[in-house]
Amino acid sequence: MKALVFSDSHGRRESMLEIAQMLADDVTHIFHLGDNTEDCDLLRRTFPSHIVFGVAGNCDFAADFELSANIEINGKRIFITHGHRYSVKHSLYRLLCAAKENQADIALYGHTHIADITGEDGILLMNPGSIALPRGREYKSYGILDIAEDGTISASVVEVHQGTYKIIHSN
Repeated sequence: MKALVFSDSHGRRESMLEIAQMLADDVTHIFHLGDNTEDCDLLRRTFPSHIVFGVAGNCDFAADFELSANIEINGKRIFITHGHRYSVKHSLYRLLCAAKENQADIALYGHTHIADITGEDGILLMNPGSIALPRGREYKSYGILDIAEDGTISASVVEVHQGTYKIIHSN
């Protein structure tokens, strides 16, 4: 299973759609980690053959989306959330605790608009940054998550440089 991971699109869909179209043949899943669930719905309509998961963020007031979800793929459990309910702008401690409580191998989150991949206590924590409004970096970014059939996990964050792409984080 190979997935695209987007967060914090805030209705600015152009880069997100361009990247999803470019990688559509290489991925089977798409995750949208909140702050414009309408963008997640657009991904579902545009890529009906893909499995699209989404959660609500702090800017999704009327959204009919859960705040978090647990998904199991190739024997690995993935906890997805926007992150605002776990104070991820201050620390990843509460997110890590929630991932542990949900027996997750991976926690995907957004909210900070800052891309990061880290591991703690055997759990991979990944923030793809913002596909629309980056912070702490000049460029928009997105994530790639790959869970092989044998359960091997690889993750990377890719910056979008006006038509070129650069991996900035990987595990």
